[in-house]
Amino acid sequence: MEKIKKFFNFKEMSKQKKILIIAGLACAIILAFLLMSKVRWSSSNSDGIKVIPKNTVGVAIIDLGSLYDKADVEELLELELVKDGLKFADQMSGDMPFNDIIKDPNESGIDLHSEIFIFSSVTIKEQYVCASIGIDDEGKFNKLIKDLDNLGIIEFDIKENKKEDYQYLVADNYGESFGLAWDNEALLFITSPERRVDEDDIEDELERLMTLESEDRITDNDNFNDFYSDRTDICAWVSSDLVEDMVPASVSNAVMEEMSDKLEDEFGIDIDLSFDDLLGNSAAYFFNFGEGNISIKAGLYLNDKMQEVVEEFTGIVPEELSIEYIVTFDASGRNSLNAIIMTIYNITEKFGKKLIKEAIDDGLDFDFGGGDKKSADKEKEDRHERYK
Repeated sequence: MEKIKKFFNFKEMSKQKKILIIAGLACAIILAFLLMSKVRWSSSNSDGIKVIPKNTVGVAIIDLGSLYDKADVEELLELELVKDGLKFADQMSGDMPFNDIIKDPNESGIDLHSEIFIFSSVTIKEQYVCASIGIDDEGKFNKLIKDLDNLGIIEFDIKENKKEDYQYLVADNYGESFGLAWDNEALLFITSPERRVDEDDIEDELERLMTLESEDRITDNDNFNDFYSDRTDICAWVSSDLVEDMVPASVSNAVMEEMSDKLEDEFGIDIDLSFDDLLGNSAAYFFNFGEGNISIKAGLYLNDKMQEVVEEFTGIVPEELSIEYIVTFDASGRNSLNAIIMTIYNITEKFGKKLIKEAIDDGLDFDFGGGDKKSADKEKEDRHERYK
């Protein structure tokens, strides 16, 4: 560890080298989590969806498996700078905590080719921001949590809900409370954006979400299912269905009746509106990496009664109100994500060879724990040839 600190002596390092090393380390970490599997992912695990409540305000989805395939990571692995960068990261991780996970993120136990779900959970008492992802190996994840606990950075106790067969913890990080819960299928994270939340309230919410019945999950929402069937690499959905559990039906019906009266009195539109007409309305956003293009779409989706109101006002039938932009920039037949990554790589290689060579030499030639000097000199000579 002392050798690593000595290598990263930023006081004696040039500004360009600081920037390059920081950027390189960030890229190495991102690449490591993309390169965790030698097997190409044909589809993503969606186990994390089971903890999303039916009445959530909104859901965002990041499809890690799709992004991995579209980046064509197998090609990236063959790039010389990537090889050297990953070797550098591997040498650095020797004395670091969680070095086994740094070398192979699969050791975390998290299913890193699953979909990430980010969503809200609103109760009468609290509002929570939540995230979920699939669990690939519960035993490995248990080890990760215990290793994190041993570091003593954040204090928490690992507890078990034996009746419902999941484990959980509640922790406080500089005044911000959060909770984790997991079983052999999914990992759930929750926190409150507003204030420090009582530990018992977080435990109650963890239990509520981890034990949702099928009729209480988001998958029982037809509006969401329509959105989910059209999901892209990155997408988001917000819904009006939250009012179903937050506002008494009697109050909502009174408001909708008043609105109906105003529509008839002021505009001559005779439409009876009820509480149910508040439900089933949503907006969605889609971002997708296509073949040589990037598409961005935003849409508003109304239920039948709201469509009728709009039709009366405008004369159009708004089953879907959407706008889509498609930016096309490459005709090579590659996916646009791979094209973007390769463009950045090629520009970096052309305009930063000297700095890259120096940084990689400093990193790979630094003595992290001994080695064959003759072999190291030969490898350095090979790298010099590549960067000429």
